[in-house]
Amino acid sequence: AFHGLQAAAAGADTAAALFSLTGRSPQDELMVARSGGFRKTVLMLQRRTKQIRIPAPKAARVGQIVVAGRLHGLEVLPADDTRLENNRVILYFHGGAHCFFSPSMYEWFLGCLAIYARARVVAIDYRKAPQHPFPAAIEDAVLAFDWTRERFPTASIAVAGDSAGGNLAFALLVSLAQSQRELPVACIGLSPWLLLDLGKIPTVRREHRSDTSKFWGGEVMTSLQRMAAGKDLGDVSRAMMAGKLHDVVAAQYFQDHPASDPLVSPLLAPEELVRNFPPVLLHAASNEPLAADSQEMAALCSRAGVRVELQLYPETQHCFQLFPKKFPTAARDSMARIFSFLNTVWPHGHGQGQEQDQEYEELSEQDCEECEQEHEQEQEQEQREQERQQQQQQQQLYTADELQTRSIKELLAILEGRGVSTGDCIEKRDLVERILMSQ
Repeated sequence: AFHGLQAAAAGADTAAALFSLTGRSPQDELMVARSGGFRKTVLMLQRRTKQIRIPAPKAARVGQIVVAGRLHGLEVLPADDTRLENNRVILYFHGGAHCFFSPSMYEWFLGCLAIYARARVVAIDYRKAPQHPFPAAIEDAVLAFDWTRERFPTASIAVAGDSAGGNLAFALLVSLAQSQRELPVACIGLSPWLLLDLGKIPTVRREHRSDTSKFWGGEVMTSLQRMAAGKDLGDVSRAMMAGKLHDVVAAQYFQDHPASDPLVSPLLAPEELVRNFPPVLLHAASNEPLAADSQEMAALCSRAGVRVELQLYPETQHCFQLFPKKFPTAARDSMARIFSFLNTVWPHGHGQGQEQDQEYEELSEQDCEECEQEHEQEQEQEQREQERQQQQQQQQLYTADELQTRSIKELLAILEGRGVSTGDCIEKRDLVERILMSQ
């Protein structure tokens, strides 16, 4: 990502924009978002992240779906049919800044959500910027909701999403309320991105908008370097959401459309519209920039008379629920609160009431603990496989001719596997020579 953005900065149509941005107006950010170098970088990362798949736990089963003949997605259920309440459906929108990821990356999380809630989870691969800016994603969200209602006419449907997916979940409420249509029974936002209006962000998220974050240099470029190195990703996400890259990615989504539109920035929905919202649950890390979005939305819902539950988790990170190994206590507590919240809006299973719900919660906790253990075992297996490959690389002998056929990336991997520093080697011949010397 870092080298891609360096290449973007080198482009004739991008260089001046990148290093002279002051945040004076959204047009500055939009200029960068439309530049050939930045767009090329985003599309490259989009292709790579779309290939990421984190398989669901064994206690869940996953099926491919096609919504309205054009939107692909996943349907995730508990593997044991006796653990599913057919009248419970969650329509989930994944995060990714409106330009990255797919439901496949969320299989594991969606599986745990289905197990914990004893529900059917539907997740769609909505259209993304820059190819499909606003309003494509919200149109897909409405289409998915209509399809879900038609397919499960007797079900109680809740909507949920994280980050940009949380933006879509609340934008869906706004769209349905504007059309005076029936709304979902509940809305869940996990670190939701609810304000994209660049003129209002410095006020709402003022604690996270430092002077240096107004420019592409300083914090932002340092964050990109750390992200490229895979270091301190939690801190990187905070810096990225607080800096110029956030603003450019936001502009890439809304383009020429006013970001003050509540369909873009649900936090700016008028109270008279919010009065129609169903019960709302909001979870975020207390130290992330988007915590302010959740706090402001909770306040807006309260003023409008909408029931809302807000929980901020200290010492976590953006969308920490996706990292249960790193934040086991917080992730499990968040899932338990989601389950309890949904139980207040969903009909009780088989009419057995709170006693049955308590039993469900205990069983679901057991299942999710098993999911976490399974996930840890898979990671340990992957680590052992990586170590095995490194040992093979350490033991394998190469000829100069063989090494000349390898890419620079492969040569760097061989050196890394042998624990040999690349030093200041930047040319292929230098890397080949260093490998031959290490044998």
